[in-house]
Amino acid sequence: MKVYVMSSGDRSKIGVSWEPTRRRAQLQARWRAPVTLVQEFSPERADLVERLAHLLLEERRAYGEWFFVSADEAVDAVQRAMTQVANGWLPEHRSIKAEQAYEAAKRRPGVQMSIRWSDAEIAEIDALRGDTPRAEFVKSFVQPALRINAPPKRRP
Repeated sequence: MKVYVMSSGDRSKIGVSWEPTRRRAQLQARWRAPVTLVQEFSPERADLVERLAHLLLEERRAYGEWFFVSADEAVDAVQRAMTQVANGWLPEHRSIKAEQAYEAAKRRPGVQMSIRWSDAEIAEIDALRGDTPRAEFVKSFVQPALRINAPPKRRP
């Protein structure tokens, strides 16, 4: 998997793809302004590099994976993220998605819900879960939070 930087106008996008050139063509088909593939990287943990680069630029996020930064600033963020990941940076285990699942479960107890995970998030979960089945691994983070924050049961 590769980490790429693309730019269009005053925005830059940091993402992951096996084929950044094809991804650029997909984006260009939906985008009015020209989309340029600025640079691609092949780090060992592309998923973590992408995630950390996004965190480094969080305050300048336009939406999704697009940021109000120049292409040079986006490339710099990816290079800094690659260095930090190579030095052992790992994200916290509890993700925003798990927190969203927890909040939804509080509002609608007993209702099953599905969560859409990006390819990078699935790769991160798979890297952390070892031999544990994916659903069981995610459930192990959500269930304890539900028990801890559950309202006390009323006695009849």
